[in-house]
Amino acid sequence: MALSSAGLSYPFAAAIARGFRRAAARAGVQAIVLDAQNRVQRQANDLQDLIAEHVNGIVLMPLDSVIAQSWVNEAARAGIPVVAVGSEVGDPRTRPLRDVYPKLVALVTQDETAAGREAGQLAGKLLPPGRLAHIAIIQGAPGFPEVQQREQGFEQGARRGACPLPYRRPPAGGLAHAGSRHRLSEHPRGAPQRRSV
Repeated sequence: MALSSAGLSYPFAAAIARGFRRAAARAGVQAIVLDAQNRVQRQANDLQDLIAEHVNGIVLMPLDSVIAQSWVNEAARAGIPVVAVGSEVGDPRTRPLRDVYPKLVALVTQDETAAGREAGQLAGKLLPPGRLAHIAIIQGAPGFPEVQQREQGFEQGARRGACPLPYRRPPAGGLAHAGSRHRLSEHPRGAPQRRSV
């Protein structure tokens, strides 16, 4: 069995890899863990290698949910079952989370829209009532459906809390944690002051 991880430098991905290794050991199965190091091309190459080796199964934490469709299709043609973990496979703009990509045997993930909604409701409760709220949404790396799902949920939750969202300037492309402060400093002068990040 093989795990294709998005990047073991991420705590969440590293925890999934540890759990995968433990579960494989308990089942008496050899575990192969590959680290894409946040590079889509590397993950594509890893998956091609796994398919060529005809492993018994693949657990995939995809870096790009849209591109991952072709990887899953190729594995399915080779008769290799694929489980997506931590992220869905398919375009999140057109495929709801509960509509699991048909070539997967399973999807194991969390509801990021619900998590974002809860964060938005919390922000709505913490901000001063009756006042206009200016909220900056720092997005993660492009390609991850969770980015869009969390943002969508946050906006839903903030609106439920009667928290208007008049100003929105999503950053171009992905942001690493180190880039967040730089991106905030790019906020145009004269634009509304941020009340929450």
